Amino acid sequence: MRVHRANRWRAAALGSAVGGVILTAGADFTRAQEPTREEIIESIRAKQLTRCPRFSAKGCDAAQPAGSIDVEIHFGRGSAMLGAAAISQLQALGADLEKPEHKGAGLLVAGYTDARGGDAYNQRLSERRASAVKRFLVTKFKVPDDTVVAVGHGKAQPKNTADPYAGENRRVQVALLPPGGTPADAPDRR
Repeated sequence: MRVHRANRWRAAALGSAVGGVILTAGADFTRAQEPTREEIIESIRAKQLTRCPRFSAKGCDAAQPAGSIDVEIHFGRGSAMLGAAAISQLQALGADLEKPEHKGAGLLVAGYTDARGGDAYNQRLSERRASAVKRFLVTKFKVPDDTVVAVGHGKAQPKNTADPYAGENRRVQVALLPPGGTPADAPDRR
């Protein structure tokens, strides 16, 4: 079948016009998806604190008093094993505990989990995490066993309430107790 030469030119012109419209629309779509310079800068800026790191009867106190201890150790999912990062943090904590102002001070070691699993499982896991940290401090740094209180909170007190499955909820927090204090005297570390 022979196609008339004029029809070939018409088909080529129509194809070019349709292709150009599609390419132009695609370019506009791509441009709409690219963030602006300001959006990029805003996304990498440090976010403002939305939770109070230390809460007392006086309200939020973001600054820690001199000589205080507040260490957070993270764990893998379903694990109470101390990883390399956790051991490094605990060694720094142990060195800090050897300072004269901390000799004989009490420690609260509180374990937490994320929301995966049942209540009983998470309670046991949080207790095992707290016990692992306590055991490390007692054996490695000769911290008196009776001055370290290890407790487990299970999944009841997530750090990230917006995402109860987040890794930051799988943690142990170590806090200095006031002289002669009990775990009830420790500041809320959530």
